[in-house]
Amino acid sequence: MIKKISTLLRRPKITILRMLQRAILENKINIKRIMLATKKRFKNIFYSLLCTLLISLLFSVAASKAQIKGYAKLAARHNRPSIYLSTFTLPGASKDSLRLILTFNISHKMLSFKKEDKPGSFRFYARPLLSIKVYESPRNNLGFKEKVSVIDLESVARKTWKDTVYAANYEATNNVNDFAAGFLQMKLPPGAYTYILQFGRRENEAGTSGTRNIKLDGTQKGEIVLIDSVNISQPVERLGLVNMGDNIPFRKGFYAFIRLPAYNQTKDYKLNVQQLNISDEDTTSVKKVFESTIADEDIISSVHPVLRSDGENLFLRLQSTDQGQTYALVKIPNHKFPDAAFRIEVTEQNKENIIAQKTVQSFWVDKPISLYDIDVAINALGYIADEETIKNIKSGSTGERKKKFDAFWKKRDPIPDTEYNELKIEYYRRIDYAFRHYSSRSHAGFETDRGRIYILYGPPDDIERVYPRQGATREIWTYPNRRFIFKATSGYGDFVLLE
Repeated sequence: MIKKISTLLRRPKITILRMLQRAILENKINIKRIMLATKKRFKNIFYSLLCTLLISLLFSVAASKAQIKGYAKLAARHNRPSIYLSTFTLPGASKDSLRLILTFNISHKMLSFKKEDKPGSFRFYARPLLSIKVYESPRNNLGFKEKVSVIDLESVARKTWKDTVYAANYEATNNVNDFAAGFLQMKLPPGAYTYILQFGRRENEAGTSGTRNIKLDGTQKGEIVLIDSVNISQPVERLGLVNMGDNIPFRKGFYAFIRLPAYNQTKDYKLNVQQLNISDEDTTSVKKVFESTIADEDIISSVHPVLRSDGENLFLRLQSTDQGQTYALVKIPNHKFPDAAFRIEVTEQNKENIIAQKTVQSFWVDKPISLYDIDVAINALGYIADEETIKNIKSGSTGERKKKFDAFWKKRDPIPDTEYNELKIEYYRRIDYAFRHYSSRSHAGFETDRGRIYILYGPPDDIERVYPRQGATREIWTYPNRRFIFKATSGYGDFVLLE
């Protein structure tokens, strides 16, 4: 046994750690059994301490590897959505008719592109399709995602969108920031409906979604549509849709376009926005973040909104008509709101009856991945907080940890009057960069020497990699007033700081 261990000790340290780690992760070795066996067989303190040290190092490597996997899962889960879908209604030609609208934004990443078969052409094209099939629901009180079999239901409407989408080059075919926008609409009377969607990346190929349920209550119920931009001409003629499903862009103001049924100009109307705490079981209001009385200049009377597309964006064209509806257009200062979920409500002032409401989720397009998980974010504080502070923040429930984490950064906010903490965002962007570029098989990027220097000093002015004839590869990072030299220690991206 001693001979075997001596042989192991002569091997490189990383080999020993990898062998032990693999065995433990595959449940072939029990840590406690190793330690007990080691103490029994080896009276020699040196060997006991060495084995304990190796096991401690193993735990450290295993913890780092778990962090790397955890970050990869976070990145995959919170990547920008590839398709946005939203449904709402607009008034039809008569009081008893409605137009059910489905708007969508499909990322190029979701489509299957082919190169154009033309000499000298570098364009790529895709021919996606999206269709909706609507049935009469078996009940009026179905939840939105409650599963329904459509086999015996009566089909009442079907619409299909097809288009040819072009990309200028290969890179654009996989760009998550390039979208194909469109909409489907159908005329329906008030009632309860169940619908299914079919989406195809290419021609003659479509997958079917699960069922969704919706209740159309007619024009007697108010509705809120999210607006991104407003035409400045008078009267207002064109309203650009946010078209991000039920998401609103973080830190960017938007408008609420509200249908006000039975509008009475002698009454006062109020809009308020409440921040929500959404869990699997319930939704509770945290606090009111905005409140406004709807003013006379916010009212748009006798208009009939028509949905249009210019190829890249969707917008509402407001047509004046004596048979039109009354709407309010209210600007909402989302740049002052935290990154959270919200409920927008419109009520008659001094009354509890709700005229219209909508739940939305703030969507932060370039949010640092490490901020999506509170434990990942806390573990990365080591460069700017001592062990006692981190230990204190880690204690308690998820809500308590988040509260202490927010308080920690609030004290370090360079512009405390806004929800956006520039220092925190820059710190975690560097954490993310270190994760993506400096992680190895055994260490999370922010724990490596290169990651530490990048986080503390930012990107260097110059990086030079040197390959000496003898010895390990070196990297030299140059800053305006300092220089760091790193040496490769393995073939798996591990570098240590020399000077």
